[in-house]
Amino acid sequence: MGDRVLVLAPAKVNLHLEVFPPREDGYHPILSLFQSISWFDELEIRSLKEKDTCEIEGEWSIPQKENLIWKAVSAFRRVTDFHGGIRINVRKNIPMGAGLGGGSSDAASTLLGLNSLCGQPLKEDMLSALGATLGSDVPFFCQTSLAMVSGRGERISPIRSRRDYNIVVVVPPFQVSTREAYQWIDQEKGWTRPEESKGGENLETLFHGPIEKWDFFNAFQPILEKRYTVYQKILETFQETGALFSSISGSGSSMFGVYRSAEEAHEGEEELKQHFSIVKVTIPLDRRPIPILE
Repeated sequence: MGDRVLVLAPAKVNLHLEVFPPREDGYHPILSLFQSISWFDELEIRSLKEKDTCEIEGEWSIPQKENLIWKAVSAFRRVTDFHGGIRINVRKNIPMGAGLGGGSSDAASTLLGLNSLCGQPLKEDMLSALGATLGSDVPFFCQTSLAMVSGRGERISPIRSRRDYNIVVVVPPFQVSTREAYQWIDQEKGWTRPEESKGGENLETLFHGPIEKWDFFNAFQPILEKRYTVYQKILETFQETGALFSSISGSGSSMFGVYRSAEEAHEGEEELKQHFSIVKVTIPLDRRPIPILE
């Protein structure tokens, strides 16, 4: 067992997101294309001498025991009988409530980091199953960097990545509650209709085709555009600065634009920074970050 492990926890964007009517258990099945990007929270996990201790250091707006990192540690202990003491230092860079998956990525990275620290007692499928008990997006971050995600988020189908584009992410000055977003889509019956669904095979084919022909969509976007007029301004700026595709990520609040070149992306970033304080140029990742054991 090592003494310290460093893990990068990436954000993601949903290039495509279909939301279907709720099942009997209240969960909405989805079909989505998750792409992780080069925007990271940073986790450092250190071993402590005291057994069964868990210290988490970082800036949080919720009680520690409601934090997904804390829950990930508890889950890992439960299935591995790990009793070692640990301290986790977290540098939060990914905005919360933005549909970028930061909390889920932190949870997955905690599982991956602990697994590395303890000598890899759990295989990837076991980590993913454990992640599914923490949140719908966690299994994706446990496995890969680009995938079609379906069901509640537990069905992960990795696909071949591409690196010939850049992504500019804009985070408006408000958060969107995932719970509220699903309530709004239910109220307006804004679910994806069967005839609108891309289907897995078509989704992958479309992704590997010309970006300017992407007709991906996010089922939450019409719902959110009615409530927040700022999205129209962001869309117009993306179009004016040469973005080939743009969409809301997850259930909001962030919106992103896809540009052919880094130069065009930085031009778009500069224009958007005149109106928004959180704007970042990123690239799509082609692999999951590997924990570094020291």
